[in-house]
Amino acid sequence: MSINIHFEVNTIEYTVLDERISYDYSYWKPLMSVFLSASDEIQIHCWSSDQDVLDELYTELSTELTFRAEHNMSIFSGKLTKQVKKYIITDYLTPSKRLKWFSVFLSKHGHSTFNAEHYGTEFIGYKIDTSTLEEIKKILPKEISVNTWVSEDDQN
Repeated sequence: MSINIHFEVNTIEYTVLDERISYDYSYWKPLMSVFLSASDEIQIHCWSSDQDVLDELYTELSTELTFRAEHNMSIFSGKLTKQVKKYIITDYLTPSKRLKWFSVFLSKHGHSTFNAEHYGTEFIGYKIDTSTLEEIKKILPKEISVNTWVSEDDQN
């Protein structure tokens, strides 16, 4: 049986630009390590106005990921290489302690495995097993709301 999980941070604050951020991102590295190991592709979405983050992505990952712009969003996508994984789990906060990216989408063989959205305050994990679910629950702060449901493929 595979399980989907949705969870969101309840202890948030809003920046002067009205960005929803977490008080504490200590869960980011262990949580991402779980899902990065189960994925082979990534998409990173940033607001096109977030120039410092975009400049850094170009510098750090331009040889690893491709870039495209859609509306007001800048999207970097490609294979999850060691360099990309290292960057995602070690260099994820801005100087103001906000997650650098508006959204991060992970997939494996073209199927979604994980979404982190709204600057790492809302998450969805797809088709995980019960032991991974328990591992995730140990990582998450107690004040995070967690909802689970069985994958539709498993309900038939």
